[in-house]
Amino acid sequence: MILFIRFTFRWAKRGLKLAVLAAVLGAIAAAGLLGYAIALGPPSLMTEQNTLYYSKDGSVIGEDHGAEERYWIKKEDMPESIIDATLAIEDHRFYDHFGFDVRRMASAALTDLKTLSMVEGASTITQQYAKNLYLSQDKTLSRKLTEALYAVRLELFYKKDEILEGYLNTIYYGHGAYGIEAASRYYFDKHAQDLNLAEASMLAGIPKGPSYYSPFANEQNAEERQEKVLSEMKENGYINTSEEADAAVASLNYTGKKETNHKDIAPYFQDQVVKEAAGLLNISKEELRTGGYHIYTTLVQDHQKDLDKAMSKEITDQTKVQTAAVVMDSHTGAVTALAGAGIMRRVRTTGQLKQSGWSGQPLSHFFIMRPLIKDFLP
Repeated sequence: MILFIRFTFRWAKRGLKLAVLAAVLGAIAAAGLLGYAIALGPPSLMTEQNTLYYSKDGSVIGEDHGAEERYWIKKEDMPESIIDATLAIEDHRFYDHFGFDVRRMASAALTDLKTLSMVEGASTITQQYAKNLYLSQDKTLSRKLTEALYAVRLELFYKKDEILEGYLNTIYYGHGAYGIEAASRYYFDKHAQDLNLAEASMLAGIPKGPSYYSPFANEQNAEERQEKVLSEMKENGYINTSEEADAAVASLNYTGKKETNHKDIAPYFQDQVVKEAAGLLNISKEELRTGGYHIYTTLVQDHQKDLDKAMSKEITDQTKVQTAAVVMDSHTGAVTALAGAGIMRRVRTTGQLKQSGWSGQPLSHFFIMRPLIKDFLP
């Protein structure tokens, strides 16, 4: 009996030492990860965004984007309904954890163990944002470790509101719409700030599986998911029972992507603006078009309309003459309208356009002296 007690005590002592050693090594590893994250500094929050072009009076004359529709809006311009709905369904302890919800992770692990499958997700908003910004969708250990590192860096260097704002501006809502503003425009043809509770709760449910929960893909799945979102909102105190019931039965008017025959305003002018702005910023044209810039120009729309009308009377699309015309402010020299015709209308090449009576110098030389661009904001 004494021998058994001694044997048991010896192994218990060894087990305790191993546990302490493991804890120390874990603490060292955590400290090392934290130090490495600090040394790397804040990760960039930049993503591709639509670039907008404005005329002299501040009206939008054009918009460029890549294969995806993206807009960035401030958290202050988002309705409380979409913020609350997203927090409720995705990460209701977002403001209480440091990028990792330990309680949720333990609960998910227990659920997966019971079902013997990976059915319960435990990624926080910070982790999802890290994955959306920097990583592929591969489910590998290396990717998960990198995701964790990015999540730590986000939490270290950015405020919670900044992370939430970034998440809501980059999460995928299906049909090429990234971010809540693009999703709001696509599904309901309105700005995100105008969403009501029913619309917000519908959109908040889509990111979990856009191809499964989009109302355009499967309306029944979307409505069931919306009910889940509203239930979580009530459970977490964001709405009351009456608000939940009203939103669940509210009629939703979907629009989807509208096909239009919209004609670009001053396309040649915009081409030259892109070329000039890219040169000034020392970036490529594609980087400018997807950089989320707001470019304010000297274009006067009335001048452009008059110039286009005059050009169309004199030269048709079948004309083989390469012709271009420019209207300038006589006091400042600013270019207020630009048009091309004939072959130039079809190929939209502005770099070497010439006008009768010009000295023959490329038009771009003049633009460098008298920029089309008044200001541009990222």
